[in-house]
Amino acid sequence: MSVYKHPTGRWQVSYRDEHGKGRTKMFPPGRDGKKDAEAFDLEVKLKKKTNQPLPLTSREGCYFDDLAQLWLDQKKAEGRAHRWLKEWAETLNRHFIPELCRQPAHMIDQADIMAIIGAKYAAAAQATRNRYIGYLKAIFEYGVENGHIPANPLRRWKKQREAPRQPLLTVEDLERIMRQAAPHLAWAIEVEWNIGCRAGASELLASNGSTSTTTRGASGSTARKRSRGGSCRSIPAFCAAFGLCARRRIASTS
Repeated sequence: MSVYKHPTGRWQVSYRDEHGKGRTKMFPPGRDGKKDAEAFDLEVKLKKKTNQPLPLTSREGCYFDDLAQLWLDQKKAEGRAHRWLKEWAETLNRHFIPELCRQPAHMIDQADIMAIIGAKYAAAAQATRNRYIGYLKAIFEYGVENGHIPANPLRRWKKQREAPRQPLLTVEDLERIMRQAAPHLAWAIEVEWNIGCRAGASELLASNGSTSTTTRGASGSTARKRSRGGSCRSIPAFCAAFGLCARRRIASTS
C-alpha cells in the first residue's frame, strides 16, 4: 500500500480491504492532492494496525484481480486440474495482481506488463516468459470477449522465438548406460528411446491397437499413435508394435 502518481497526474492510493479485495482512491493533481493522498494512506495503515474498519472506496471499472478470478472460475468450470488452478492463482497473486491493480484493467498497457516481466523474470528462459505473457494475454482476451474491458493490452504481442533445447544425452551415452543396467531396466530404456512416449498411463500404457493407425509410404510403414491426452505422433511401425509389447509385458508382471 502506497501513494502513486497516476499517468493522468492525479494521486492514487491502493490498498487491500479486510477481505483481500483491492481498493483504490484517487486524489486531485498537485501538492494539495498529494498531501490528501498521503494523509489517507496513513489513515488506512493506522486503521489496519488497530484492527478498525477500513474506509470504503469504490473501484471504477474492472480491475485485474477481478478479471483473473473470473478467468480462473471459467477454467475450473472447464475441468482444469486443481493443482493447475492453485499454481496459477498463487503466481497471479504473488507477481502480477499487486502490480496490475494500481489502476483499472482497461488502463493497463503492454509496457506495464513488460516492465513486470523484465523485473521478475529477467533471468528466466524465453519459454517461461512466453508462457506467462501468453496466459496474461488469454486473461485479457477473456475480459474483451465478455465485455469487461474494451481492448486487450497484449493484442499486438507476439510470442518470441525460443532457443531450441539441446539434448544432453547422446546415443553413445545411452548405450553405455544400457550396458551397465539390469536387463529389465535396459529393456525399459530401449522401449522409451524407440517409442518417444512419456512413461506411464497417459501415453506409453495408453497405446493399443485402437489408438494406432498404420500407413505405408516411400519410407516404409509408420504408425500414428494417439494418447489419452489427445496428442499424436508418427513413429516407425515396428516401434508401435514394441509399445504394445511393452504394455503387455508390464501388465503381465503387475
